[in-house]
Amino acid sequence: MLDKIVISLLLVLSSISTVIGFCDSLGFLPDRFSRFINRKKNASVFELLKDMGIDYDKYTRNNLSLNFPTSASDAELKSIVKKELEEITINKEIFIGQIRTVRANYYIDLIGASTNPATANLYARYLSTYWQAALKDNTKVIHPKFDFVVTPKGGSPILGYEFSKLINKPFILHENSERLKCNDDIFEKNFNASKRPTEKSVALIVDDSTTGGRMIESLISDLRRYGYGVFECLVVFEPKLKDSRQKLKDLGVNLNSIVTTHEK
Repeated sequence: MLDKIVISLLLVLSSISTVIGFCDSLGFLPDRFSRFINRKKNASVFELLKDMGIDYDKYTRNNLSLNFPTSASDAELKSIVKKELEEITINKEIFIGQIRTVRANYYIDLIGASTNPATANLYARYLSTYWQAALKDNTKVIHPKFDFVVTPKGGSPILGYEFSKLINKPFILHENSERLKCNDDIFEKNFNASKRPTEKSVALIVDDSTTGGRMIESLISDLRRYGYGVFECLVVFEPKLKDSRQKLKDLGVNLNSIVTTHEK
């Protein structure tokens, strides 16, 4: 008798689960309930894979890395990029930064060099090569998934565009100051895009370099204000003149750079 009751109860629960799953697939469930169901479903799958000895995170990262073209071996990349950067270096005393300026003995003009489409494409491939290898290491890239590429307008937007085109992701340009005067706080006041990203999608910041200053702080703040996630920043070179890596970490963003420059 008890066995029949248990079997009947399991059949009822199974039927309810099937109906809920069917409704979810048709989009009949409220978004909040649908997200809850999917989280529980994914958690169960991850636990099952873990029990089977399958490293889901490693599998996902390796799978994602296939989307990034490479132009050199990971071992050779740093030396190649350093040599290339030497050719576009201005060996003059330069002051870097808008608010907290620091003196540098040279300036790497990748922004200027990237106005040549061939050069911009070359460095986009270097970035893709680095990211492809870094994805497989969860100590380098902490959040491997992103939906679109964003670059500050005052940075190296041509490089950001070439990188986004290379990996077939939407490209968005961030304005350093509001480009539209509007009483409503709309996305288009601060960003240039052919299409506004979907809510809660994730951005990857791409630029020639960063010092962790006001420009990137503003970009991160604006992305989050409009409901977008931002966890990773990818640059060609990381000047060590300022504590950019720690500053971004304090903002919840992980900095990835091919090479470091301006060592103290």
